[in-house]
Amino acid sequence: MLNFDCLTLKAFFDENIDFFIGARLQKIQQPTRRDFVFSMRNNGESRKLYINIYPQMYHTCFMAVVNEEKRSLKTPKHPPMFCMLLRKYLEGCRISDARVIENERILELHFETMDELSQERSLCLCIELMGKHSNVILYDRTTSIIIGCAP
Repeated sequence: MLNFDCLTLKAFFDENIDFFIGARLQKIQQPTRRDFVFSMRNNGESRKLYINIYPQMYHTCFMAVVNEEKRSLKTPKHPPMFCMLLRKYLEGCRISDARVIENERILELHFETMDELSQERSLCLCIELMGKHSNVILYDRTTSIIIGCAP
């Protein structure tokens, strides 16, 4: 496995920025504690964003059908609590903005959604690819309150 540094993340992001902005999050899966699969759709094209936060092989990529079979990711019958939390807040939402923090291995996906009271809510899914300190954090951008995170 090659090192996944900030330059690699920036190159991946720049190559796919057109897909990220405006993409709708259709399905969220968490096959293991440190693997995430986000099924997205934009401009008639569907892709699966794979996020791996294992300390030894942290990375993110879009999965091809061939890679899906090789990784043999099986979703559990009962999803973890963090996965259910992500589904509650993000499933069906559109990505309004996305960015990579300069000189860091941090990818931020910004979502605009409606809460239970039909008020607009601005959420951010922050993906920190920092080796043994990798995290996936969901927080409210207006109040800066962390809604949940996966270590």
